[in-house]
This record gives sequence, C-alpha cells and structure tokens, in this order.
Amino acid sequence: MTAKARALLEQAKKLSEGERESLAYEILQTIEGEGVFTKTQLKEIERRTRAAISGKSPPGDEWRVVLARLEKRIAGRHKK
Repeated sequence: MTAKARALLEQAKKLSEGERESLAYEILQTIEGEGVFTKTQLKEIERRTRAAISGKSPPGDEWRVVLARLEKRIAGRHKK
C-alpha cells in the first residue's frame, strides 16, 4: 500500500461505522472485473443462479421489496 493510500485509510478509520460502510461501497463500485468477489462467492452466486433458472428454488421477494429493506437497514446504521 502506498503512503497516500495509508494516509487515506487512517483518515477513513476516523469516520463513523456508517460512513466507512458507505465509503467502502463507493470504492468497490469503482473496481471492475471479478476482483470484487472471492471464488467462493462467485461459486455460490452461480449455484443460486442455476437453481433459480431451473425452477429448483422458490421465488424470492420482488426486488423493490428487497431494495426498500436494505435502504431501511442502511439508514438505521447511519443514525448511530
């Protein structure tokens, strides 16, 4: 890690947990390619995708419901 990156990390450590989560999310969004997920995570994503496509898994919640649930959870963390 470069000195510049270390300095940024030290500054980031001073942020609240919610701010660090948001920052980490934004940084991850700038990374392209398969580096964002581990091989294990990619295998699990593939397994779940195949199960959903084949009809072997029950349907999940509608994406708007999931998004609203996640937004509520994140907003709750930012209030701390």
